[in-house]
Amino acid sequence: MVRGRSEINNKIRGFLSHRFARSTAQTASAASAPVVGVSGPVGSTGHAAAFSRAVAQASQRVDHVLKDIEHNNTSIPSFQAIVTFGLPKALTLLLVDYTEFVDYIARVERYPNHRLPQSLAPCTLSTSEWHEIKIAAEASTAVYGCPGPTEARELVPAAWNGTTKTMTLETRSLNGNNTLVIAVRGSVTMMDWAVNANSEPAEAPELGEHSVCHRGFLDVARRMDETAEQVIRRSIPKTDEPITLLFTGHSAGAAVAQLLFAFVYSKMTSLSKIVSDFKKIDCITFAGPPIALPPIQCPTGSVFLSIVNEGDPVPLAQTKYVESLLEAYARPPPAEAVDWELPDPYYSLSGTCILLRDTAPDDPDALDIQPFTLEPEALNKALFGNLMLHSMTEYCDRIIVLEKRAAKPDLLESE
Repeated sequence: MVRGRSEINNKIRGFLSHRFARSTAQTASAASAPVVGVSGPVGSTGHAAAFSRAVAQASQRVDHVLKDIEHNNTSIPSFQAIVTFGLPKALTLLLVDYTEFVDYIARVERYPNHRLPQSLAPCTLSTSEWHEIKIAAEASTAVYGCPGPTEARELVPAAWNGTTKTMTLETRSLNGNNTLVIAVRGSVTMMDWAVNANSEPAEAPELGEHSVCHRGFLDVARRMDETAEQVIRRSIPKTDEPITLLFTGHSAGAAVAQLLFAFVYSKMTSLSKIVSDFKKIDCITFAGPPIALPPIQCPTGSVFLSIVNEGDPVPLAQTKYVESLLEAYARPPPAEAVDWELPDPYYSLSGTCILLRDTAPDDPDALDIQPFTLEPEALNKALFGNLMLHSMTEYCDRIIVLEKRAAKPDLLESE
């Protein structure tokens, strides 16, 4: 019998319970009864309960995989590797060393569907469009390390209990015109991860009739709606020239940025009051998870891009997908090349999907990135499991390469 099955499950439950108990207790004592509306319980207490459920589900999945491994008399993967994707990032870093994690990425990459087919439609964006993407990437990177407001950048800090996210606002130049960039920070704290785990569908009339949305992100966006409208108004550059508003963010920040973008075009939100203040309103996000059904629509005249690194699992992350990926990490690699079977998704990815592919993945000294345009449905059967590709720094480095490449023809003409 393989030793350690119960011990592993107890470690998962005990470790998370110990580390999360203080944050949950603080939240419960500070909050009154949970708010109830069309979307059910919301706020930090609702997020904490959802987080606990997610932990229990991850633990059950580990138990199922280990029982199967035991039955087939195969070797047991380490505790650290099994729980890597089931735990919040902050706790994962305490458990997993770089070398061991790479081995499990390689295990997932034994399945052919860890990459999309070679025959994808090339992405044909203009130099100006790549420059806007680079501006978004730089802002989405900077919001993680922003220590405070500056003369050029306004900072709106997150609520301590995770019910709102940190935002920065700054004005950048694009094609000689002002672009007001609002960047939303991704997950940093344990309460951020509680929001991520609160993924049950909630009615979202702001997104359109019969729309539903990830409950945690929708709650955060609703709480940020009025503040975002106010801070955008006071940040609008004083000029007679046309102004563009650009929403951006990475990971969970991408999810909230997409919702705030959608709120601008809703008649039910504070943000809808600013739509006439801008010539153009765009949304460019990185590694955002699927959060809505149907997907958030792009109004005519706007740019709405979801940029995905091939191999990054977060843009596919839904409850059943995460469970399936966890199982793929834990199982021995296949004897022959067969696709890993994945469950059908519930939510859909929003925006035009731009896939960034590393065409020389085995050469650490090469950075040959090619962009492709694809329908979000093309990702539904992909087994992406390389969390190292989720870093916003990785996204930003790739975008800088692509923006420089797009600018080369113009530079050659000017010489």
